[in-house]
Amino acid sequence: MKRIFMVFILSLTSTFAQNPKETRIYFSENLTQPNPQCVEIFTKIAKTSNYEFETYRGDKNIQWLKEYISFEFDTWNNDKILVKLFFDWGDKNNKEFQGTGTITWFEYDIKTQTLKDNMQEKELVINQNLANKFNDCLKYCNFAQTSALQNQYKYLNVDFLMRNEIIGANSKERAYFYSAPDEKCKINDLFLIPKDKINLLQNKGEFSFVAYKRQNGEFIKLWIKSDRVR
Repeated sequence: MKRIFMVFILSLTSTFAQNPKETRIYFSENLTQPNPQCVEIFTKIAKTSNYEFETYRGDKNIQWLKEYISFEFDTWNNDKILVKLFFDWGDKNNKEFQGTGTITWFEYDIKTQTLKDNMQEKELVINQNLANKFNDCLKYCNFAQTSALQNQYKYLNVDFLMRNEIIGANSKERAYFYSAPDEKCKINDLFLIPKDKINLLQNKGEFSFVAYKRQNGEFIKLWIKSDRVR
């Protein structure tokens, strides 16, 4: 469900009275959520652009600031993306209105790979490698099948037995997760190592849809190369 924000813009002083929440992602209720991997790449495009983020850093450094910028996507279709960048304060213990923390609105033209700051009506410089990676994600990593399977198996979290394991001779033989069953959809910072226990849910040829339970109890249900599963 879409969050409703008042249209005030928070004026930041030279110091932060409190910290906003770390980066959070929101979607308008009329949007079908796209592949989270593609969303992550897009947020990197936005954060690494030449937008003047230093205007909002107060007494913090730029790296800190970017870790606390949240995104609310209003439009995401085949042609463009429209998103609000803001600080998500959301402190229920503070009775004073803290503002929406709005920074700006970005518009991204998918076909031309151009990013525009809509509030200043200014085209921004972006990392072209990230733009190409984002284009590949949109083209090859359709999330519909993954999402359908995640929904199909969403009630299997309780007493979920890990009956299979990752094949490999040593810990350096990483078995990467994929957001969709395609080579271009590898998630570089999410992987398993040999002997890790998983549950094979469906084998789809080159890729298998599996479930893995993290130590914190969270379940990951994504794709892994079938030749790494026993």
